[in-house]
Amino acid sequence: MPDVKTQERRDWFHAHRKAVKRSTQMRNRLLSYLSDNGVRLKKGTPLATGKAAEEQLRQTRPWSPRQWQVIEGMLMELRHADEQRSHWRSLIAQEVLSDPQLLSIVRLCGVREMVAFALGALIGDIRRFANPKKLVKYIGLNPAFDDSGEGQWSGGIAGHGRKDLRSLLVEAAQAVLRCSKNPLAQWGKKLLRRKSSVNLTVGAMARKLAVAVWYLMMGRWTPLEEIDERLALKVGKIITSVGARGLKKLGKTRKTFRQEIYQSLQTTKIYVLDYSKKFTPKPVLHRSLSSGDPVASSSPFLFIIQNLQLHLLFGTRTNYDRSVTNGLVPDMANGLNLTSARFATAQMVFVQNSLKKWHLQRAAR
Repeated sequence: MPDVKTQERRDWFHAHRKAVKRSTQMRNRLLSYLSDNGVRLKKGTPLATGKAAEEQLRQTRPWSPRQWQVIEGMLMELRHADEQRSHWRSLIAQEVLSDPQLLSIVRLCGVREMVAFALGALIGDIRRFANPKKLVKYIGLNPAFDDSGEGQWSGGIAGHGRKDLRSLLVEAAQAVLRCSKNPLAQWGKKLLRRKSSVNLTVGAMARKLAVAVWYLMMGRWTPLEEIDERLALKVGKIITSVGARGLKKLGKTRKTFRQEIYQSLQTTKIYVLDYSKKFTPKPVLHRSLSSGDPVASSSPFLFIIQNLQLHLLFGTRTNYDRSVTNGLVPDMANGLNLTSARFATAQMVFVQNSLKKWHLQRAAR
């Protein structure tokens, strides 16, 4: 159950999504009506700019009074939907700029106010995710799989998780892929050359963004020492989303607001990254002959017997299918289901591979 602040942010997010949907719907409806009457506008023609749009539509062709009344009604609905969309976007931009945690997410390439706000609203308290894998699974950027009984199945990233948040991160990953100087973009382009699949590459980059979001929201990130050109441009665009009316309501000018945002980015967010902490690999435990380790055996026949015991103990039908597929040793536990000739062949292959493995391990000593 989300807290009150998180629930209110989710309400804002869904209200903005509905306004965007309504605006797109009315724009397409108006364009469809114009197309039915033989009017084709250029791509990107502004339709919600007031009198300028009306004058442009009047000059396209002679309209009857009833036809023009239909167009006026559609323009009124389109302007209302665009006003709602701008209103919610301005509020969301103000919320991001006033919250240090949401503002810190903007540091990531491809992330601006809408994605940062959606992450804060839909994730809520980041501490409920113990590690990045849980956040990735919550968003739905991990491949689907079903490993039940003897059957195995693996699929894509669709059909589970938060679809709304996943789509925003995928859009952010597509924006990153178009950037050539970002390390994540370079990694994505290498993956694209190797896999030759844009969807797979964008999904993998979106997953990396989700992992970066977890570390950033947990405060395990490097502090921001200076504002680079890319981040300064991004801050300027967010201030533009606030709008002149929003700035007037806040009682701030664009220049002073920008300086406050820079200071908040550099000082407000607290990071707990420990520079002295280093990765120490876990020691490898070597088992002795007394613990039943076949590697420590001195006789090849004893080695085969111990390997056969382990194979019979841990063998399953799934492992047998994997061994046949990968060209490895067949599973002796399932040999009873085979014919006598095939079972004898499986025994011979197992003994030959075991002897080869024993000689290689003896030579490695």
